[in-house]
Amino acid sequence: MKPGNRKRNKYSCAALPLLTAFLLILSFSAPQRGALGWICLLPLFFYLYNMDSSWQKCFWGGTAGGVVFFLHHYAYMALSISFLYPRYFSIMVVFATALYSALFWGLFSLAAFFILQNKRILLPTLGLSSAWILGEFLRSWGFLGHTGGFLGYTQAHFPLLLQCISLYGYWGLSFIMVFAQALLFLLWRSRRENDRREGKQREIVLQESGQQEYIRRESSWVKYFPRVIFLQGNIRRGSVLQDGGPRIRCNHKHVREIFVSLLIFLALLGGGLYLPSLFPVEKYKKPLRVALIQGNIPQEDILDPALSLQNFQKYLAFSRRAHALHAPLDLIVWPETVFSAGLGKNHYSTAVNEIAALATETDTSILFGAVYEEQKEGAAGNNERHIYNSILLQKSGKNSWEEERYDKIKLVPFAEYLPYPDLLQSFGNLNISLGAYTPGSSVQRFDLEDYSIGGIVCFESYFAQPARNIVQKGSRHLFILTNDAWFLDSDGLAQHARVAKFRALETGIGVTQVANTGHTVSYDPLGREIVTLPILQEGIVLLETEMPRRQTLYRLGGNYFLYPCLLLLVAACRPSSKALKRKITGGG
Repeated sequence: MKPGNRKRNKYSCAALPLLTAFLLILSFSAPQRGALGWICLLPLFFYLYNMDSSWQKCFWGGTAGGVVFFLHHYAYMALSISFLYPRYFSIMVVFATALYSALFWGLFSLAAFFILQNKRILLPTLGLSSAWILGEFLRSWGFLGHTGGFLGYTQAHFPLLLQCISLYGYWGLSFIMVFAQALLFLLWRSRRENDRREGKQREIVLQESGQQEYIRRESSWVKYFPRVIFLQGNIRRGSVLQDGGPRIRCNHKHVREIFVSLLIFLALLGGGLYLPSLFPVEKYKKPLRVALIQGNIPQEDILDPALSLQNFQKYLAFSRRAHALHAPLDLIVWPETVFSAGLGKNHYSTAVNEIAALATETDTSILFGAVYEEQKEGAAGNNERHIYNSILLQKSGKNSWEEERYDKIKLVPFAEYLPYPDLLQSFGNLNISLGAYTPGSSVQRFDLEDYSIGGIVCFESYFAQPARNIVQKGSRHLFILTNDAWFLDSDGLAQHARVAKFRALETGIGVTQVANTGHTVSYDPLGREIVTLPILQEGIVLLETEMPRRQTLYRLGGNYFLYPCLLLLVAACRPSSKALKRKITGGG
């Protein structure tokens, strides 16, 4: 190969992880492009194939592709952090979060390097799929942990395909997608390795009637089966005489592995699509009538203590309008922190009386987000001030709503708490006054007259476990209260609304997100959209639901799907490590 061609090939290969990042970005950009999620990993696999002698290049190539993708996917975070910190610090946080997530792409590529030393098909296919979803699971851990950009989220607009989530959890969907791409890649690799051994333009010379004849090349589909030879009449070296037409000799182990791999894929996909339909959907006879309020208050106004009472009164007025339009109502739901810190500090008594009066006037319970403060006795015996990001329920006829309260457990780093504050303060004089929340200790179920509901706050909806915990307490419907005004009109609004659909499919109950600026949207247990409001607009929408509920295997077993995947990954890496050792020592 000429030096110029070698250099071009080197750069082309190095760009393959970036192509994976680009395809994944496109798959999130529009509903009709979600199908790209089924091919986006192929360029990364081709890169790993070309770098099979260097684990360092595999790791850094995967990490580079991840950095490009996550910088794009997490860019909206800079908008929210800029409300609290200097611009340079928000850029640092986005880059640190993107780099943290990208390292798991690098670790996947490193695991794939070892797995691909195995030249078979079935075990590497299972190993690559397992490595990917275990990497996604680990990426959701830690204070920078996040589920944004999960591969399966690209399929949010394909409702039939999403049904497998209720059986396997999210992990099954991602596993199936990676399995399909890994199988395609390994079939390509098998063909390419076969061509290298026997020659890409191989022709078989046969002797018939004392003359030399050339027969046609193998058909393209046969080349996916390694070491296939067409024979006519007399046969040549390494074959057995067969008369009466063409015969095929092949590597039966590879053929068997291909068919077993296809059967596993079809069984997982078919089972995921069909089996959830066998679980009956239970409904209440009496529907729950809920008014969802979207006030569309800009974040600058929310952060201004002088406007806290005005913002609060806007939600009071919208609630009275909702009652006038849709009475009788069972519940009115407001977004996160409508009862703000400024309101609690300056107008606490007025606000408490107003909410109680509204509930009595409309004969309707009110579920709302609040910044809740209380004093607790500390370890030294003195009183300590604790601030919570809470959900409170004000019932009709009661003067106090403090009896039923849920405190947000999973807080947002840099917004609700500052990790390693002493270290980060060294970068400048950072304002950490907002980041002083205390995490809650347990989930809470809210009991209405005939129903039980649950609630989580904002960032918690990105994670499956908080929703599952609440449903296991007996909640029949889950509300996500959030204020996404932090994200302005960025893609962050759509990303957040998307995960509510996955929580509905996992838990088997209806899930409704109520957001200050949108998306306010409700999904049924099958992931179907029931009601929605346009983003960045004031609005009221009536949700009338019979509280449908169905059993899901995920609700029963949680992350059970990950345990066999861990075993498969270990099994896939062991023989691959032995093959790598032989390769390095020159033993085979």
